[in-house]
Amino acid sequence: MAVPNKNRKSWVQVPESIKYVFDKFPLYTNPPAPVPQSVRADLNTAAALDPADKAARKLNLHVYNVDATDGLATDPGSIEIQGLLCLKNLADQARTTVVSSHSAPTDVQRLPYLVDKRGTKSVIYKSPQSIRANLLLPPVGATPVYTNLVSTSLQDWWTITVIMDSHLREVVFGEGQYRSPIVPGVVENFLKDEWTQMIIEELRPRYPAVIDALVANNSIVKTSSKIYSLVRSQIYVASTDNGADANDSSNIVMFFRTTEQGQNILAEIRARAREALEVFTTLIKNSDKGFLGVGLGNRETIKHEDVTDAGLGSLDILLFSYVYRMSKGVSTIVNSEFTTLLADFPEVLGHSERVYSSLFSQSE
Repeated sequence: MAVPNKNRKSWVQVPESIKYVFDKFPLYTNPPAPVPQSVRADLNTAAALDPADKAARKLNLHVYNVDATDGLATDPGSIEIQGLLCLKNLADQARTTVVSSHSAPTDVQRLPYLVDKRGTKSVIYKSPQSIRANLLLPPVGATPVYTNLVSTSLQDWWTITVIMDSHLREVVFGEGQYRSPIVPGVVENFLKDEWTQMIIEELRPRYPAVIDALVANNSIVKTSSKIYSLVRSQIYVASTDNGADANDSSNIVMFFRTTEQGQNILAEIRARAREALEVFTTLIKNSDKGFLGVGLGNRETIKHEDVTDAGLGSLDILLFSYVYRMSKGVSTIVNSEFTTLLADFPEVLGHSERVYSSLFSQSE
């Protein structure tokens, strides 16, 4: 094998005239462009943009479905983002588009997601978490505690509400008559199965044994109707000791006895939701202007960028997204069993009305 000649000269011959120019005028290299410290500023500075820049910018929020009566999304997660865009003065640049969850980024496959387009450049915020992180300042004080209270107790309440009513789920997620004939039947069935599994998994952090039993049950045929039937029977009936018909096998749920997770998941979730609403009732009563801000409390002297002059902040919008959708708009939600609980909390309902009036009534 031939040994490479290390002394071999390059075959490229630079003309003397070119060498002379670069010897006299060395090539200038621009310093590296500074990397933004936070992508958050890129999304959050829209209110300070020049009018020309605002006109060239487009925000597109992709959601499951929109309620025709109020123009808001049908799920709390998307309503929250709509509210945050209003809070940050981005509503004029934003539009809401109903899409299939299969249009979402492949590593998420959930809605909503936000596309921030400026000219030929686009940034995709793949989840509500990434949108919040880029819109809001880091949480302070007791904010994470109150946020977690909504994201667990009220989220579980919402999840069970959707699981219990197949028609409601069609409205929320844009299934069946709310999307066909755009989506072929075979695709529609596939989407229903995926969404059913997704909704059920929402309960896993708090009720792992229940969800494991659902998934592991060999009798489950993964179709929407079968899963609905199984989930409903397991929610409502703990065992034959509760008065269920022993001859009706669909009403016998043995694993509730052995998991020690409570005899009735429905009652447990309802109790947790009531406790959360009691906490927020106290916070609302103690606020000076009827808003929660970001959880600092109106008696604090801290000025916060993510709070309006009236005291409305991100925590108000998060609570509103659940309470409003369960009390307004979609008739099936308003008439559901769980929403009757809200009647016991007039302060929370009044808070929801104030948030809606502050953020959305002006745009109607």
